Amino acid sequence: MAKLKMRELSKNEFLDILHSTRRFQITAAKNVREMAEAIEPGLMTYILESWGAGRLSIEDRERVQCVPASVNSRIKKTLGRVFHNFPNPEASRPNQTLELSGRLTREGSFDEIRKTFLHEVAHVIDNMRTRGGCNLRQSHGVDWQWIAKALDPTITRLTQEADLSYDIPTKRRAIKVVGRCIRCGDHVKRANRLKFNRDYTHTAGGCGGKIQPKYTA
Repeated sequence: MAKLKMRELSKNEFLDILHSTRRFQITAAKNVREMAEAIEPGLMTYILESWGAGRLSIEDRERVQCVPASVNSRIKKTLGRVFHNFPNPEASRPNQTLELSGRLTREGSFDEIRKTFLHEVAHVIDNMRTRGGCNLRQSHGVDWQWIAKALDPTITRLTQEADLSYDIPTKRRAIKVVGRCIRCGDHVKRANRLKFNRDYTHTAGGCGGKIQPKYTA
């Protein structure tokens, strides 16, 4: 009876299998902790040591790790995003969900995936520091920049202008005036309109005034 001879894998074949496995593990992740370890072993420990030590309580460190995370193939115009909302005005912490683009996890380099993930985790931590219900925080404000720099000094606003290994659509939603602070009179500009049935606080410059939503063309 003839014996079957097993062919040894080349280095490139072995790396292809390894990378495919990692990409599958990223897609299968259910929370921030699992996704971090799938992207890079020890990445979650690095995140907590870089920012969490002395800055987040033990409970918040656990909350960050347990935030639901997934890969969304329907995301077309951004690399990743974080949804956050307060379940009620009395809630001390927001509910959050982190998503990475399906195309990023399929075609992007692991360095791009890692940086995008850290970028979004910086939002998760920044949102965790929000207090008092439905406060409106500046998306890439000073607090977020401090956190992002602590996680990775090379992180910038990873948007359509990022130097990627693949192309993504360049059309972006226009920024418009969506509200006005009753206390200081500043106009609030965002891509998305504010909801009239929610309360928003103007946090820029420590104002603390109430924002009056309005729709503009």
